[in-house]
Amino acid sequence: MRSGAPSGTTTADGVAAHFRALIHSGDLVVGDRLPPQRALAKSLGVSRQTVFDALAALEQDGYVNTLRGATGGTFVCELRVPAERWLERLRASIGEFEDVLDFRIGVERRVAELAAARRTTDDLAALRASVTELAASTTLSTYRAADAAFHKALSRAAHNELLERAVFDARAALFFPMDLLDYEPTTSQTAREHDAIVRAVERGDGAAAARAVATHLEHTRTKLHSMLDDHTKPKGSR
Repeated sequence: MRSGAPSGTTTADGVAAHFRALIHSGDLVVGDRLPPQRALAKSLGVSRQTVFDALAALEQDGYVNTLRGATGGTFVCELRVPAERWLERLRASIGEFEDVLDFRIGVERRVAELAAARRTTDDLAALRASVTELAASTTLSTYRAADAAFHKALSRAAHNELLERAVFDARAALFFPMDLLDYEPTTSQTAREHDAIVRAVERGDGAAAARAVATHLEHTRTKLHSMLDDHTKPKGSR
């Protein structure tokens, strides 16, 4: 989990938004346990009351579940929220999809080019491990964790903190609708696309790595549009 307080994370709403982004991006997945409130307050530089209010909001929205007792704590849970409530948010954000995708493609193409030039042995090992993990995934939660690990490893291999943050922000924004739509990942296709990116990075071929990333994200665009079209059809027409 990311440490430190991003810009704007000073209120309960800001802290809640921070954790939503971590969940939407796949940095936090179902079953993950959040640190104790005291530790969160210290790491984020806010009061315990702010953390308490943020976690209460997240629980109300269906992102986390708090269990009492010695083995208790606050855990990321499966989103189980009335569909109409999420659909309202979905409709309000449809116009942002293309902007986010265009931004992601531009940023991650550059990330791939730099990764091909700057990657270390450890970077390549992390990329390979994420591809293996994704290919073996059997649930949405494990798929998203592996997908997040891949894009995080790729952005880290570029060795540019600003680009790494840009990739995280774009992924968090893009995963928002996917959380709402009961997304069924095409695991084998994604694993092949990730593998093609890694092979280009291993060869030091920045142009090929950039093309492979663009192809991967254009397929993501196609899947998103397909899901949106299906989800917004009038009932009875599916």
